[in-house]
Amino acid sequence: MSEEKSPLAMIIELMVFAPLGAAFLLRDQLPKLSQTGRERAEARVRMAKMVGQFAVSAGKKELDRRLESFRSAAQTSASTPTESGTAESPRSGTVVPDTASTTAAVTPAGGAETAATGRPSLDMDGPAPSVEELAIPGYDSLAASQVVERLASLSPAELELVRRYESSARHRRTILHRIDQLVA
Repeated sequence: MSEEKSPLAMIIELMVFAPLGAAFLLRDQLPKLSQTGRERAEARVRMAKMVGQFAVSAGKKELDRRLESFRSAAQTSASTPTESGTAESPRSGTVVPDTASTTAAVTPAGGAETAATGRPSLDMDGPAPSVEELAIPGYDSLAASQVVERLASLSPAELELVRRYESSARHRRTILHRIDQLVA
């Protein structure tokens, strides 16, 4: 038993009562709406600030790590070997034994071995190998888990090449940690 409203009653409702109802509702709800808006905006700003601080902190750590890597590489390259098998440090003027020329011999397979022990040398000096020098085909296209699966089958010299490449390229800790385990 719904009562049909006349067109005039409908127009009055739409033009008079609906705006009045909206005005009263807005007056009652406005403080709640502004409080909700403020809380949501502040929460998003806090989250953005936290993410920004994390990104800056992580970036600073990565920058410090890379700078240290460059410093150590610069120090290594700054020490120039002399004919007597020693290197003179440009900063201090002191003579340091050239351990690379006195302790390592190259095996026919191309791996470095120490002359005294016959065990592989895990020297991190020297330029990083290219991806083509690695014993794992398609290395750059593999996920860390796929590389880790293949490491156990490599010789110590091949593991060292992978370590040097990974240290200079992608720095995946999973791979570097597994190499440390296998070499130990």
